[in-house]
Amino acid sequence: MNTKKSTKVTIDQLLFAAAFLLALVIRFMRLAHTPLADLEADLALQALGLAEGSFAGNLSGQPGYILPTTVLFAVFGAGAALARTIPALAGAALALTPALFVKQLGRLAALILAFGLALDPGLTALSRQASGFSWAVLFSVLTYASLKNKKAVLTGASFGLAILAGALFWHGLLGAVLGWGLYTALSRSPKTDEVSLENHQAVPAEFWRRAVPAALASLILVGSMFLFVPRGLSAIGNGLVEHIQGWQLNAAGESFPLLILALVVYETLGMVFALFQAVRVLFSREKKAVDLVLIFWWFAALLLGLLYPMRSEFTLGWSLIPMWCLAARWLSEEFTLQRLERGWFAAGQAAVLFILAISTCVSLGGLLDANLAPDEVTLRWVWAIGALLLGMASVLFVRWGSSKVTAKVGIIWGLTALLAIWSISSLFSAAGLAGNTESQLWQQRPAVYEGDLLIESISDISEWNTGLKNKLDLAVINISSPALEWALRDYETVNFYEVLPVGTSPSMVITREQASPELAEYYSGQDFVWEAQPNWAVMLPRDWFKWAVYKSAPVESDLLVFWVRTDCFPGSGQDLDD
Repeated sequence: MNTKKSTKVTIDQLLFAAAFLLALVIRFMRLAHTPLADLEADLALQALGLAEGSFAGNLSGQPGYILPTTVLFAVFGAGAALARTIPALAGAALALTPALFVKQLGRLAALILAFGLALDPGLTALSRQASGFSWAVLFSVLTYASLKNKKAVLTGASFGLAILAGALFWHGLLGAVLGWGLYTALSRSPKTDEVSLENHQAVPAEFWRRAVPAALASLILVGSMFLFVPRGLSAIGNGLVEHIQGWQLNAAGESFPLLILALVVYETLGMVFALFQAVRVLFSREKKAVDLVLIFWWFAALLLGLLYPMRSEFTLGWSLIPMWCLAARWLSEEFTLQRLERGWFAAGQAAVLFILAISTCVSLGGLLDANLAPDEVTLRWVWAIGALLLGMASVLFVRWGSSKVTAKVGIIWGLTALLAIWSISSLFSAAGLAGNTESQLWQQRPAVYEGDLLIESISDISEWNTGLKNKLDLAVINISSPALEWALRDYETVNFYEVLPVGTSPSMVITREQASPELAEYYSGQDFVWEAQPNWAVMLPRDWFKWAVYKSAPVESDLLVFWVRTDCFPGSGQDLDD
């Protein structure tokens, strides 16, 4: 008998690989298009300082991001794309992890989950930003997969690497533990006798004797960049401290309503189908353990993500993993419930419903135009109502011509196609690839707006006077902005002051938008919109609907003034030393 294992590539393996490649392309597409925001730049500057040997402060509690990025900067040089490379790679690799849970989720559900994780708007946006979030999620999932498969060394190593993500890891771990606790409490209740439980065997002591040293080894070696950066070890503890400090009631977290909008507007597809699965499971007589675990994990992750005082899209991002698991379970079960005798009826109905829904959305979207003529407003409402009636008629026709099940499947297929289109549109918006970056949720705000134009102007003045783009001296007055410091990282003579020293007259100066009489006499100034963010307070109901559809909102801006000494302009005829 031939016991040699087959090396033939299966269709499932090709599909998982396709999901990974798709995730990789989307996460690296124009990765440097948007400048680093302050929180991103703060981490990137620490990595750059380590690479150049000039960083002397304490590291933030995310060594899992800072230290690998330090290696990239040391080898390839610093840049916005490289600053986001580690999160993007980890986010893309996450699309491969469903292959490790085919047995628990089911074959079709695992495949759907892979593409869901690859194309999810929130996960894509978060993995295109400089942070430890994607690192935390990836290695946490690998830890659980290794534990399920009794791989002691991989479990320990993955857990150690996950800890290096800092506060975001501890937040995710707390949500998972809380979810598991709720599941355990429910499974022991007399009301849940019909819940089918998995056979959880105790992990032998030998497993932990191998896992714990592996965890310590990964913490020490990677956390110190193989002992080249010993202070990286102190950053491991900083991550836990930062998470605990985030529970202070005065912590400046994101707005609660905005986080709800981030879920409802961007995560519509996953939210709808995850809710369908949760309702189905909770009201069914036979409940599977995997579904209950996912439901309670999702609930706990949502609860912590929304109520955590230092909440943000990053803390909310943990809820997207169980959400997509539930959504994939529902879709896989619906698509495999039974074979339809007249499947073309369902496909036809789905196509009709999809076309009617798209045309209705376009028609109603036009109502957001305040200059629309009254006759056209009436026409658009008539079309929307007519499309609704046509859709209802198509459902009744299919139900009469085929069966109730066929009509239901047609509705599901049409709804899935419609939500998929909405999700893809939200994906490009959340990722900053469709414009209006400053108005996007799932992005760090405020967003740097005219940063490239400011840097280009500085480079032009320097080149006119010295022949080099980064040589002329520049002073930055009373501006504390890691994003600006990052943008000026390549300039050789940049000084940051609280106030301009008496008796100095730098060639170029950057100040806040304010009266500067001491500069106006000898300098010419030009203002730039440095940062912008939505002005939610002035938005009316029409503005909110417009934002939901087009992701466009009125913004409030933070201006910087770029001053150039008069004798530095070309043709001034004056000596720079005068």
